[in-house]
Amino acid sequence: MSVNAAHFDDNQVPTVMGVVGTLGTADTAGTAKSIPIGVNPATGAMYVEDLSGASGTTNVQMVSGTLNVGTVVVSSSSGGTMVNVATGTQQTLGTVGVVNNLVTGTLASVGTLPGIGVVSNLTNGSVVMTVGTMTTGSLSNVAMLNAGTVVVPTGTITTGSLSNVALLNAGTVVVPTGTITTGSLSNVAMVNAGTFVQASGTTTLVSTVTTVSSLTNGSVNILTGTLQSSGTTTGVGVVSNLTNGSVNLLTGTVTSVSNLAAGTVQVSKIPVQLGTPIHTRGTTGAAVWGTLVATAGAGTKQYVSNVDIVVTSGTVDVAATNIGIGGSTGAGVLARGQFPAGGGISKPFDPVVASNTAGTLAFWMGGAGTADIVVTYWQAT
Repeated sequence: MSVNAAHFDDNQVPTVMGVVGTLGTADTAGTAKSIPIGVNPATGAMYVEDLSGASGTTNVQMVSGTLNVGTVVVSSSSGGTMVNVATGTQQTLGTVGVVNNLVTGTLASVGTLPGIGVVSNLTNGSVVMTVGTMTTGSLSNVAMLNAGTVVVPTGTITTGSLSNVALLNAGTVVVPTGTITTGSLSNVAMVNAGTFVQASGTTTLVSTVTTVSSLTNGSVNILTGTLQSSGTTTGVGVVSNLTNGSVNLLTGTVTSVSNLAAGTVQVSKIPVQLGTPIHTRGTTGAAVWGTLVATAGAGTKQYVSNVDIVVTSGTVDVAATNIGIGGSTGAGVLARGQFPAGGGISKPFDPVVASNTAGTLAFWMGGAGTADIVVTYWQAT
């Protein structure tokens, strides 16, 4: 039997024949050969290798089931819809409505991909979110955010860098290591920990500094303006101009005032230490010594602010000393003179005179007569 002859079943019914060649053009001269059409022996379904018609517009409608093929080529002019490509390769699609799940592989550069769940790796291009919010996941290395806002409701941005942050609406910036080198921090409510280091430049405005616990080095330089009233400013090296108010020196000493250009220094008329006067009356006919104030102990000095000597009778040579008994002339003599009755001397000391440590206040009288001696003093180290 020829391969071009029809086959017959048991009832002598011939098989379906097909014309060899392109439909509509193969048999225009009546010379085209025919050939039986094969079917699936299990199902009786007809085998089809080419669905293209003479005009190239063959339409196939599959109500259900699967089209198992190797490669399906859909030309740009034919369009159509692909429901499910189980295996193989889909080379080109004009429009993809919804990609429910892209398990592996790569989406090359395209125009716009709306509604992407997770982008594992975006090698180039840009992501533009016109509406909605990126709520979960992570952005590992964001080189530039041209516009819009990044909202981090929870979690922490741990690595990478944010070059120019115009506004931080809420939350906290934690810099565990490294340095904020450029830009500006406009309104910093609280620095919980760490250190501000300003290597150069100027801090132009600080509205309120509540507490400066320790200024380890450097200086506060107020070129203009005023350091207004506050509680206590401790450890101030130089005060160039104090227009009003007061300086209360609780401890320490003002060692020197090198230049008082103008103004007034008012010193209180009350001495720093109020002395205690002590009186003695001596009557003698020869040279005698006596003690006014005994020593207060090792390391203690006698400070004298005034000495008064008055002779009440006779003519007496009188001296008051702070070196104790033993010398009526030379060092340690506070006052001395020979006075007749009614004569004497009143000698104040400003500044006061201090004895040596463990000093003794004493008097000496020579001649016949009586004299009153009064010394104003105090004891201190």
